[in-house]
Amino acid sequence: MGNLSGAANVFDARRIRQIEIAAQPLSQLVAIDDQRICFAIGDVSGKGVPASLFMTVTKTLASALVRRTNNLGTAMRELEGELNRNNAEFLFVTAFVAVLDVESGRLTCACAGHDMPVLLRGSTVSRLDVTAEAGPPLCALGDFPFVASEVRLQPGDALCLFTDGVTEATNGQGYFGAERLLQALGRPPATATARTLVAAVRDSVRAFEADHPPADDLTLLVIRWQPGISAR
Repeated sequence: MGNLSGAANVFDARRIRQIEIAAQPLSQLVAIDDQRICFAIGDVSGKGVPASLFMTVTKTLASALVRRTNNLGTAMRELEGELNRNNAEFLFVTAFVAVLDVESGRLTCACAGHDMPVLLRGSTVSRLDVTAEAGPPLCALGDFPFVASEVRLQPGDALCLFTDGVTEATNGQGYFGAERLLQALGRPPATATARTLVAAVRDSVRAFEADHPPADDLTLLVIRWQPGISAR
């Protein structure tokens, strides 16, 4: 599957300093304004040029629609409608899209058939609990009434978004799986940087694969929210 793509970096939106983001390639980061960021991760069905073009269109439309409306559920519904207008290959996209207010920690998110992110809160590592509002992949059913969920982050919280290139990494005998992902994220100290968490998962996956060729792209996006940091 193709992926939402972007350069590997620690995100710096100039005056937005309350967050630290570390992303490997294949994720999307957009500064909406000085106080809000949008971030997303996803996979498109299929491979090759059609899938790559479909994901490029998805990224462009998602960025524009999230900026245009304050309702993330509406943006997702409009995104699916636009994608369905020109989808001769009958492709679909899994996606997790979120908007974070870096001043308050208010996180608004919508899920379209994608794996739920991992929430790191102190010494606790668990999956983000917004499954009840999740919908199917974009373009899988058509005209789905996507709704947004709201989560309030606590100071120091971190979120880890990932694709199935992490959980479905294989050593030829089994898969890395969600449990190993949680364990890998729990090994670094609770105050570990976003880059450290990305490296911990990456190294754990590569050690598990034991030189077995990767089956898919290994994609991670980690965000840690630190309120009260000066924006100057």
